Amino acid sequence: VMAKAFAKAGIEVDYLFSGRSKADYFDMQEFADFQTRTGLTFVTERGRVNGFKTVKQAKIREFISDIRELNLR
Repeated sequence: VMAKAFAKAGIEVDYLFSGRSKADYFDMQEFADFQTRTGLTFVTERGRVNGFKTVKQAKIREFISDIRELNLR
C-alpha cells in the first residue's frame, strides 16, 4: 500500500529487505529494483529468543559490513 502511494506521489524510495534470499520473496513488483541483505534473524523457541542459537547462526561480520556499506544520504 505504501509503495503504491509513494510511487503515485512521485516519491523515490530505495527498498531494502533482509532475512531471506531474493528468490524467496514474492509479489515484489511494487518495490521495483529492491535490494536484499542477509540481515540478522533471531532464533526463537517456545516464544522466546534463543540467544545461543541466534549468535551461532548469525553472520555477524557480514551483518556489520552491510550496515557500514549502507548509504543513507
